[in-house]
Amino acid sequence: MRGEMANSPRRTAAVKIGSTSVAVLVADRMAEPLFQHLWVLGLMDAPDPQERLAPILQQLASEVGPATLVGVGEVGRRRPELTGWLETQRWPVWQLSGREEARCTWWGVQAGLQQAATVIDVGGGSTEVSDGTDAVSWPYGAAAPPTTDSWAVPPGLTARVHHLVAVGGTARALASIAHQEAMLSRAQLTAWVTAPEGLVRMGAAHHVAPARLPLLAGGARSLLCTLTLLGADDVEVSDAGLLQGLWLAARLGRVPHAR
Repeated sequence: MRGEMANSPRRTAAVKIGSTSVAVLVADRMAEPLFQHLWVLGLMDAPDPQERLAPILQQLASEVGPATLVGVGEVGRRRPELTGWLETQRWPVWQLSGREEARCTWWGVQAGLQQAATVIDVGGGSTEVSDGTDAVSWPYGAAAPPTTDSWAVPPGLTARVHHLVAVGGTARALASIAHQEAMLSRAQLTAWVTAPEGLVRMGAAHHVAPARLPLLAGGARSLLCTLTLLGADDVEVSDAGLLQGLWLAARLGRVPHAR
């Protein structure tokens, strides 16, 4: 593997650092990864996120070389000391705003679709939505679920809702529990929100990562709130997301804030 990547002059490597997970994608072509992996670290609530992250980055530097781009989302916005530490380690950091994160996630999902999509990314501390024309970031997520569904929706966003796609580790975990062929409905999400203990038990039975189990109910509530805001009844769940968008942005040189 390392020899193959070393002989690949167009190799692009992107790392996504999220509130719950850290992921890496190394590829010549996005659809054919040379190396891809995910670690569930729970950086948002970690007493020392740098201590948890350091061995992962050391492993990546050793196994796949330096990343072309390291994208940091909500965890960096809430814990700026983490972004500052990454910069001292000389990683090429892009601290994304909420809207940048939404648009970058849309790129990653839309690149693999044949039809226009509106993309929902439920993270640990925020939820992003983009339809490629507009983007919004709401300050609720799986670790901080909403207590109301009265958030402001950008004018025109609901009128342009296309094929609806949800991304992120919690959304994928919920889809695996639902046995719905990567589809989630408002009815299913409502049932989970009213019985969160049962949802956690089902998650454990489906081998959801222990660090993600406490986030399932909050993720279901956040996704339900988002569907309500968008006036939608169901949503497809995709394996693509911010990581693929970061890879594509690095490939195209569309990273104006990276240093």
